[in-house]
Amino acid sequence: MKKELIFLIIFILLHQYMVGQPFTSIEVFPAKNISSTSALLMARFIPNGTVTAASFYMRRADDEAFWSVISPSNMFESAPGVFEASLTLESLVPNCTYIFTFCVGIENTHFYSGEKHYFTTLDGSRGDAIIIPLTFRDMRNHYRTVQFGLHTYATQCYDLFLGEAEEPPLPPEIEILTSRFYNRCLGGGSLLDIRRFFSTTQIDTYRVTVYARSADYPITVTWPNINSLYNGSVTLKTGSTLIDMKSTTQATITDPDESALRIIAEKPSPIENYLFVATPRGVISSYENYFAEAFVYTDMDSFTSWFEWESGVGETYRTERVVTVAKSAVTKIRDTIFFSPTFTFFNYRAIVENSLGRFTSGTNTQPISSPNYTYQQPEIPSDFNLFQNHPNPFNPSTLINYHLPTGGYTTVKVFDVLGREVATLVNEYKEAGRYEVSFSAVGGGTASGVDTNRLTSGVYFYKLVVSSTGPSSAGSYTSVKKMVLMR
Repeated sequence: MKKELIFLIIFILLHQYMVGQPFTSIEVFPAKNISSTSALLMARFIPNGTVTAASFYMRRADDEAFWSVISPSNMFESAPGVFEASLTLESLVPNCTYIFTFCVGIENTHFYSGEKHYFTTLDGSRGDAIIIPLTFRDMRNHYRTVQFGLHTYATQCYDLFLGEAEEPPLPPEIEILTSRFYNRCLGGGSLLDIRRFFSTTQIDTYRVTVYARSADYPITVTWPNINSLYNGSVTLKTGSTLIDMKSTTQATITDPDESALRIIAEKPSPIENYLFVATPRGVISSYENYFAEAFVYTDMDSFTSWFEWESGVGETYRTERVVTVAKSAVTKIRDTIFFSPTFTFFNYRAIVENSLGRFTSGTNTQPISSPNYTYQQPEIPSDFNLFQNHPNPFNPSTLINYHLPTGGYTTVKVFDVLGREVATLVNEYKEAGRYEVSFSAVGGGTASGVDTNRLTSGVYFYKLVVSSTGPSSAGSYTSVKKMVLMR
């Protein structure tokens, strides 16, 4: 081990001498102590500069779009300038393949990643689960579905491998109906709140908040029949009103000041064979394409799935029905929704079925008219603002939102750490409003000699410039933010 370390240090010194630039060495080891639900990850690195970030990056092998960033549970300096990092992962899904690496950020300008490794958890029970959708609908017939429930492999914090993920910050002004669960580690809220199932006598409390314009009230909330899923009471509290969720399947919220709801569920009774589908999410990838995906929870061998959508006033469209062999307790489904450029929004949902019957995720509303879509509102933003992209890290696509309080010639460009322009996302006059633009690392095209199809993992910067006089003048507003592409 000492000989390997000495050789590594000599190699780094020679590299710096020959090329005259910092070099950070990262060695990622294969996973150890693999069980059906856990694994040990380890890495070693020698930084050249001030370390500003050091984390494991991990995802399911069948989920190319979403990497989770996990800080090491143990990191120490094992020798002068040499750092060791380790992390024990818990509550993994049995018989599921994961990919991971280790990444180090140096002085907020350089981003290094180590070798990627795969491992497969051992086979084991698919556990028990209860997933219950709550669908909110406002006066404009916009929908937002969130879900709560239990799963054997859930933890006390949010579980990316079960579909839980923290939502981006809420906009300064609510433009369209949305709702989120707030609990445990979910500081920004989540569309899913899945607790660990450990006893048929447990009691769980869920907190969900709905956000909407005052003019869009009253808001109705509906849920399926849950009598077979709980032996005890399930109570929904809104303001001073208590609702027995087992004796009815809907409620009405009339007061915007009573939009924070609480659910108390007692004595769960998971069914012997289960099939549930989580709230779908997605990203606009081009002018008429929306990539939708959802998690499916089942202890059975196969299921059929598809997505449905409609513009709210027209006919219902469907993707092709796909038969999936479920190799583990949690499976991700995905497909492309093709929408008309005449749509101002569409409502969509994920549907699964097998011998148990047909199950739906509930409906969500996606506002849309183009990749540079701005949802038309009577009020104009009061300030310029460039928001953090989401998701971040991303692969291959991400969304960037910005606000313009006044009209102006607007550019949104992406740069690499060397300052080379990677892509121009916006380059035209824009009226005052709220805008959203997508960036894809597989979009093709070149800028400053950089092929976006060949972008590697690392840090990139996106820059908003707004000028009141024209494209060649100095910007009256400029803002730059950092994002991370993780292949």
